[in-house]
Amino acid sequence: RKTKQDGNLGTSVNSLFKNPTSLELSLTYDSAKVPEDPAYRHCAVCNHPSMNNVSSQNWEQHNDTLNNQYELRDTAWKEYDKEKVKADESNSTAPPLPDDPVNPGQKLRKKPRKPRKSDYLTQTLMCMCATSQCNQEGTDNGSTCFVLCRNTDRDDSSRIC
Repeated sequence: RKTKQDGNLGTSVNSLFKNPTSLELSLTYDSAKVPEDPAYRHCAVCNHPSMNNVSSQNWEQHNDTLNNQYELRDTAWKEYDKEKVKADESNSTAPPLPDDPVNPGQKLRKKPRKPRKSDYLTQTLMCMCATSQCNQEGTDNGSTCFVLCRNTDRDDSSRIC
């Protein structure tokens, strides 16, 4: 019996795969770009240890900056909100709007919003088998394939490329 979740599984898995750009297709395997996490080092499709991180180099720093800026603004707004509640209870004048800790000289006019999913940069991993060229049967001469296939018999089931 299929459930509603089973029916949506195909679309969610397909959404994980995207067509590489022409720039990404021009890349070749680089051992310096292998993901740090061992779980991401093997391709889920071909099971080769061929994954490279092709995302921008500062994606983690960008996301950390977004989170830090939100935390600073949120803290300033919460302090203002507490002062405003105290002023309302004591029937005194409302405190001035808080200064923006991220942009000096500007005021926070409303509660800061949390960063959206679309504001964050993500890590993009690419299996470099897509860009490798196994040019000649029986040899790896002239090949850009990092797997360096030795067994190129067409009928052999142990072939990895």
